[in-house]
Amino acid sequence: MTVLLPNEVELYGTRFPIIGPIQRILLDPFPAKVAQGDYTRDDELVASSWVQSDWSGGLGIEHGVVGETDNRYYYGTLETRFPHQLSLPPLVEKLGDLGIVDFFIDFHPYMYAFVGTEVYRWNEPTREFTHVHTLGSQVRDVEVYHGTLYVATLTSPIEWFDGTTWGTEDIDAHHLAVWNDTLYALQYDGTLRIRDEEGWVTGPKLDLPEGWATQLLTFFDPNENPALFALTKSGLWAYDTVGAQGWVETQFTFPVHPNVGRATVWQGSLYVPVGATVYRFTGDAVQVVGPDRDEGLPPHLRGWVTQVAAAHGHYFATISASESEEVDRDFIYTTYPSSDTFFLRTPARSALLVSNGSSWMILFNFPGEDDPTGALHVSNVQGAYRLWMSSRSGTYSMELPTTMHNPLKNPTARFAAEGSLVTSWFNARWPELTKLALNVKAVARHASPTESVAIYAQVDEDMEWRFVGRVERTGQVEFPLYVHSGGIPFRRIRFRLDFQRGSDDTKTPVLDSISLTFVRRPKIHWATQFVVDLTKPHRGLSVSQLRQRLEEILASPTAGTLYYYPDPDADEPERIYVLPSRAVNQQIAGTDQRGRFPMSVIQIAAQ
Repeated sequence: MTVLLPNEVELYGTRFPIIGPIQRILLDPFPAKVAQGDYTRDDELVASSWVQSDWSGGLGIEHGVVGETDNRYYYGTLETRFPHQLSLPPLVEKLGDLGIVDFFIDFHPYMYAFVGTEVYRWNEPTREFTHVHTLGSQVRDVEVYHGTLYVATLTSPIEWFDGTTWGTEDIDAHHLAVWNDTLYALQYDGTLRIRDEEGWVTGPKLDLPEGWATQLLTFFDPNENPALFALTKSGLWAYDTVGAQGWVETQFTFPVHPNVGRATVWQGSLYVPVGATVYRFTGDAVQVVGPDRDEGLPPHLRGWVTQVAAAHGHYFATISASESEEVDRDFIYTTYPSSDTFFLRTPARSALLVSNGSSWMILFNFPGEDDPTGALHVSNVQGAYRLWMSSRSGTYSMELPTTMHNPLKNPTARFAAEGSLVTSWFNARWPELTKLALNVKAVARHASPTESVAIYAQVDEDMEWRFVGRVERTGQVEFPLYVHSGGIPFRRIRFRLDFQRGSDDTKTPVLDSISLTFVRRPKIHWATQFVVDLTKPHRGLSVSQLRQRLEEILASPTAGTLYYYPDPDADEPERIYVLPSRAVNQQIAGTDQRGRFPMSVIQIAAQ
């Protein structure tokens, strides 16, 4: 190209003479503040804020959407059921080593645990299990009828226990249920047996493959009357006594699945675990309500929901870990508090979850890897109201409140020793833009050096958790990030909150809110200003031609190039891509075309 003259620019391929210097001006260096999340707790005047003060929406959102998922988080084992307070979860105690318990059942005045062929009795005063009986084969189901405990087994006759003596019935069965003051037993081939005062009679057969049924239960028919139902690997069947049709398939069906867990009735609806999800059946409609909704469960909770159990105000579920599988990838990395190292396989953990009907939270992670779970049971015997569960690693129990569900309102609440929560990723609704984290604030109650909250941050694709600070006192605690490092640049960021307590299990730190102070840092844009001199011809173009070309440039919908000397001593001109933003016509009096045009162009990119 021809060398530019000192008082000349090339704009969109046309040389224009200029008058005076070329100036560069920075455009909009500091964007306006925004308040996202709980904006009522924003106390910043200039910087932007992201405030989390409610986690009651439950787990399952890894990539948060401000304004839509403000009360959600990705994964955690903290107590999140109650708005505007985050605390340690309830204390879960190991009370035995029975192995995987197939069934728990209350049979006055004790609770019994069935493990394979062995039967144990729990004694609350001594807090121990005692072996009381050996069955003929592995237990399949248990039920109490007319003051007698009946036990269905895999290959031997039904056994009964009246509190003192054990005996057997003259039939075999896999599933039991009590309905209409009658005991029903479903055999492996689908035949229904009915026990009346004189003995067992044969009822209609469930027209499905052998072993297809998974549970007998009572629910409500279309007339809202209690009825007998059979849960199967592909849906729910009703026992029709009015129309004498025997077993009738209901509208609640699902694709065949090998893992159909044990269902329960809670608040008038039937909750059925199938694979990793839970279906809610009202009698008229089916809804997916399981913990695998939204973005799904973390990979270390790979498994299936084995059982749901009803309690007051909430219902519980256990996820049983599936066996580990080798993976094709070279490695998988996890950032969850329970496992933050590289590994060649994906270890699975079993967990206890609780739901209020709309959201889910994790109450307890079973300690062993690939540790399948057993029965889940709400018990009320010997003055103790408990939730029982089991896995290969042990038999566990959690006290349930009889009055105050909120643990901070309950003076007898006991808390776990530790727990963690990982928030959703936050990108300020501008994922491509770099932001600068300046400060983290936490508002806490009941915090002390022993009851504390450690805060960690993870940024972008960085696999490490950065320690931010530890909350060890009540009130607002601030952790400035700009003091030592000038702040933390990020496109997206999330936090991990690690709670712990001291030796007193009645204490817990409480977090009311956590907020991030940040500023948005958009790309720097410069405006280049100069005055085009259209008072005389230039480079073979008349004033009229130069003006026409300038008007075409101003009307152009596309960006173009600007060549200019950035300073008088520059050896080479600079080339940038620009968009014209302003041109003022300072026309010379007495002429039609001649004039001077102060121009401003915005830099798009440099080359």
